[in-house]
Amino acid sequence: MPNKVVKKTPIAAAVSFAIASSGVFTNNFAKMNIEQTHVVGVFDFDTSFVENIDFGIQLTEVNNRSAGSVVQRDAWGGVTQPGAIADLLTPASAFDAFDQIPGGDDSRRQVDFSTFDMREVIARTEALMASGEATTFFLPDMGDCGTGVCTSSRFTSDRRTTEESLAAHIQVNMSAEWGLTTVEVRAGLRYEQTDISSQALSPAFTRIDWVAGNELSAVQGAPDFTSLEGSYDLLLPSFDFKIDLTDNLVGRVSYGSTLTRPNYGDIQGGQTINALRHRIELFRQAGRVFKVPTELFGENSWIQVMLGQGLVPEQYHPIVNMMSEDELTKFLSGIHGTVANMVDQLPDHPRFIDHYCKASLA
Repeated sequence: MPNKVVKKTPIAAAVSFAIASSGVFTNNFAKMNIEQTHVVGVFDFDTSFVENIDFGIQLTEVNNRSAGSVVQRDAWGGVTQPGAIADLLTPASAFDAFDQIPGGDDSRRQVDFSTFDMREVIARTEALMASGEATTFFLPDMGDCGTGVCTSSRFTSDRRTTEESLAAHIQVNMSAEWGLTTVEVRAGLRYEQTDISSQALSPAFTRIDWVAGNELSAVQGAPDFTSLEGSYDLLLPSFDFKIDLTDNLVGRVSYGSTLTRPNYGDIQGGQTINALRHRIELFRQAGRVFKVPTELFGENSWIQVMLGQGLVPEQYHPIVNMMSEDELTKFLSGIHGTVANMVDQLPDHPRFIDHYCKASLA
């Protein structure tokens, strides 16, 4: 009987040396409360032209609160040894999930993945950290569990707004016979006045570090509440004219102004610095990257992230203009030599296959 060659699938080979690495645990809260009082009335007239007057007043208070915290472990290189969580992962396939869609059976489609129970992976990671077999990735907030693999009830962002509005309106309704036709006229006016108070727990920046060249990094301290206030008032007129031209045809002219309440995002407080956007623009302009002393990512990692997202520098780094041709050649040659030396130490393809996913004979 001939020997049968059994090969591991790519996902099975990957699962065999799976590691616990980074993770993001978020805790978000949002609540809206509306209190409103509305009083309206109608005053009727015993005249041939003015029929009645509508009037009213409205008091509204809208309270919004959104808060959240993030426990993010940027341990992209992993914190355990290969295979530490392999027994918790189950290989799965989505090969037949799209068989009713044209192209769903394309061999180039990635169909392999693995499933797992998040609670089991967390428990395993915590056990390995407790025994010293996994690196503990320390964070300013390690979450309520104290290990960095859970959510935190300590909000790092907390935004609250209060809108207090007073609105009053009056409308005169008129009607008369004009020849053989009926004419109706409505003229109104609405006044609205709104006061807004907004408080926010926002990052407080304590200093700016000069990390490299012309690269400046804002360093965050403990978050602090800030408060902002605003108000507006408006007069909103309205007018409507209607005339019965025939039994089946009506002529109408209308004009009016209206107002909708602002979007919650437009009135919430809190001022932050978009550090990621600053990084992206620096790289897009001239391929500039920098590393903040307290962060995990190095310059090479940031370059890989930017290029992986399709960002290509528009021009070369300005440091080139500060170097002579010989200095630039020596500098680039040094980089090339370092990379070549690293590549020479890596196993070739057959050695890699033999070490990690060698086929077994049965």
